[in-house]
Amino acid sequence: MWAHQSQWNIRQLPVLYEIWSSIWNRHDLWTDINSCRVTPPWREGNADALPIHFDVDPHDSTQQWYPGIVALTDAPRGQGGFRCVPSMFRDRASWPTAWPTSRHGVEYRPATEGHEVVEVPLRKGDLLILDSHLPHGTTRTTGPSPRAVFYLQLHPCGTESERRTRLDDVRLGRCPSWWRWKPGHDRLDPRTPELTAIGHRLLGTIAWHGAEIATAREPSVDR
Repeated sequence: MWAHQSQWNIRQLPVLYEIWSSIWNRHDLWTDINSCRVTPPWREGNADALPIHFDVDPHDSTQQWYPGIVALTDAPRGQGGFRCVPSMFRDRASWPTAWPTSRHGVEYRPATEGHEVVEVPLRKGDLLILDSHLPHGTTRTTGPSPRAVFYLQLHPCGTESERRTRLDDVRLGRCPSWWRWKPGHDRLDPRTPELTAIGHRLLGTIAWHGAEIATAREPSVDR
């Protein structure tokens, strides 16, 4: 799911815009069009936890992102939650220079021997933001209930061509091209999102040029 109105209600919350504009030290941002993830209780033969990985090549300083996770359910330790390797983030000498590949491309998966893997418990409604160069993954969901999260991030605006592609994807209810290899991600789910003034700028229907950061002080979107 990537086009539901409830997701847009979160993406355009003024407080999130304020957080990411502070991180990037700029006001002209777009929101990514990301999805929700539901992880069922683990059973033998089902998909396992997400392995520790980098989102990007950690040696490439030009690939800088700050992805976020909104917890839609409680995820205490051992319940399929977020885990990361902070000591490896600070130890660049331990970063591999060669990476395995799969049919989906390069996989930036480091060996974690000698480094502590830290679980970060989240409560429903918590927001976690990480640096894309932090190795991270998930744990198995060992409890009786599934874990659900919503992925999102705000990032600097792109090119005019990228803006038109974004608008076409939203109009058609289509997920971004780089995720369409995933099962179910090739379907169309046309919707017309209800957007605030901030939401229009975060999508790209209205340009940020000339906009004041004070627009971030609008009332929060009703849930």
